[in-house]
Parts: sequence; structure tokens; C-alpha cells
Amino acid sequence: MKKYFYNSFVYSDKIAVFDCDNKRLNDFFHNEAATLEEYGLGNTTLFLDDNKEKIQGFYTLSLKNLDIDYLKGYQNFKSFMGSRFGNELIQRFNTKSFPVLEIMCFGVAKEFQRQYVGAEMLGAIYQDVLDFRFHYTLPVNSIYIDALYEATEFYKDLGFEFVALSDKENNSLNFYPMMINLTKINDIIYNN
Repeated sequence: MKKYFYNSFVYSDKIAVFDCDNKRLNDFFHNEAATLEEYGLGNTTLFLDDNKEKIQGFYTLSLKNLDIDYLKGYQNFKSFMGSRFGNELIQRFNTKSFPVLEIMCFGVAKEFQRQYVGAEMLGAIYQDVLDFRFHYTLPVNSIYIDALYEATEFYKDLGFEFVALSDKENNSLNFYPMMINLTKINDIIYNN
């Protein structure tokens, strides 16, 4: 499996036939990824098989500011962040949000699912964010994703934690906010 930056002109035939067995993710990849690239709102990375014949998976990353006031109402967010964004820190720096690397979309072609392709792709994100943090002092300490329900176990197994399991009225969600911090990523990459 090899990593390539998105180019809708070079890979248009491969993009058109990509199917991860999820209509929402397929539509994003087929119809929205190119626009996000064009306007600089997200960067998509492709993973092709060694013969460059099939796209095994893709992800789109962006930077996002998370609203602390909104998220601190969730118990899981409080425990995830610990005292890092406690009232003292918020007051001291008068911050209402903090930057994260957001996984906007993440899909593995159905014929490559359950073959560790997704784990390898997520490992590439982990390594990239550590490299960027080290080389460019990127002010990002966490990765965030709004995970589809069927993917939450995958992310949990690879270190992510739930920010919320339900809305504030205890209703189920359409997606599940999950995060992992760089300390945990560093432990996964360098201690495993």
C-alpha cells in the first residue's frame, strides 16, 4: 500500500469506482473531496495498492477549532481533557476554543476492509501529526473525528475516546465525536 496526495485528474477513473460500502462516504469522496482541495478547506490522501490499480482507502483532513463551552457540557469531554482546559486555564488565556486536526472523512474500500488497511492509514495520520508537531511546532494537541456509529469501535481500538455518547438530552447521535491526544498517539507509535 502506498500513500499519494489527492489529484482528481490523475486518479479520476479510480475515484469513480471506489466503494467503501457507505453511501455517505462514497458521495463525499466522489463529489466533495475535489472541491475541498480546490478551496483549501481539506486535504485528501489516497492509499493505492502496490500496483497503483485500486484505491484501498482515503482520508480527508482539516484544521478545526472546537468550542470549549459547547463541549464541556459532556462528561466524557471533561474527563478526556482533564484539567488542561479547566476554568483557570480558560480564564487565564480567555480562550473559548482550541485547535484540533479533524478527520473529515475516512473510508476503506469494501474489498480491503478488515485487512488492517484502515489501521495502517490511521497510523499514517498519527505519524504525520507527530512529525508536523515536531518539525513545525504545529499548535495541535489532539485529533478529532465525528465518527459514524459503525466505525466507533475501530477508532476506540486505535486509541480514540468518546467525547459524547449521546446528546445532552440523552438521545442517540447521528455521529459520535471522538478524540485522541498527542501524548496517547506518541505512546501508540513509539511504545508499541
